[in-house]
Amino acid sequence: MEVGVFYGSSILMWRDYFTKAEVVGVDPFAGLLGHGVRFPQPRKFLELWQQGKAGERIKLIEADQSDTSHLERTVRELQPGGAFDMIIDDGSHKHRDQQQTMGYLLPLLKPGGVYIIEDIHTSLQPRYDQPRLGNKTTLMMVERWQGGLPIHSPFMSEEQQVQRGHAMQTLFHPLTCGRSPHCIYCSRLHTRHMQW
Repeated sequence: MEVGVFYGSSILMWRDYFTKAEVVGVDPFAGLLGHGVRFPQPRKFLELWQQGKAGERIKLIEADQSDTSHLERTVRELQPGGAFDMIIDDGSHKHRDQQQTMGYLLPLLKPGGVYIIEDIHTSLQPRYDQPRLGNKTTLMMVERWQGGLPIHSPFMSEEQQVQRGHAMQTLFHPLTCGRSPHCIYCSRLHTRHMQW
């Protein structure tokens, strides 16, 4: 599953790479990026899919990750089929959206699956929904967890935080972005070698 479809390029790439997988894309198809920039023809890929022109093994769900009722509906729609091997959040890149999406979608991940939050570097940029390096950014949530603290997010319910805190120990690889020595980018600046 990938949250954030844009024009469908990554959905098509995942479908072609994983030749037996069904690929699910979740997007509001509204044409608005997380930092407020609009892009043209946001429904282009959705319309191709609706016309049967996007190819096989793709399912699209029109849902906005910033709306918890949309996330609840998405979970209800996907739960009967079970779990995902991989969930990628490449949606709005807003911290509230990244954290509440994890709260709702992580239960859909198979044991041993991979949950990826792309573009966590928004924690270092001022144009998103939290102050740069603010306490509620996704980077700070991950760094607190890496430091041995339980998951704490004002954008998840208490129940989600308890469940996620346990599950994330096996799901989060210590790669973040920006100023952390655990960051894949920053590690180039440090002498320690990354262990995969």
